[in-house]
Amino acid sequence: MFRENEGIKRLEQKAAQLLDDVSESNLLKIAFSVADRDSDGHLSIFKFTTNYRVGLETPTDDIREYINKLYEGRTLKEALLEFLYENM
Repeated sequence: MFRENEGIKRLEQKAAQLLDDVSESNLLKIAFSVADRDSDGHLSIFKFTTNYRVGLETPTDDIREYINKLYEGRTLKEALLEFLYENM
């Protein structure tokens, strides 16, 4: 069991390194593809003072509720990774 946990830990570290090397522009391309596939091309990206939010569809009349449901990250890259993790 100990060896298996070490292997999983190394795999997680390698995956994290690979994600660090992916550019924001490539993540955006993938996010656009997901939006085309899942929501007729609608993708929302918001930049705020302290974070970014990303999600499918267009904003609703209750904008605060809509924004609270979006995927969040301190950086655009983090928000895109959260979004893609849940929507791939």
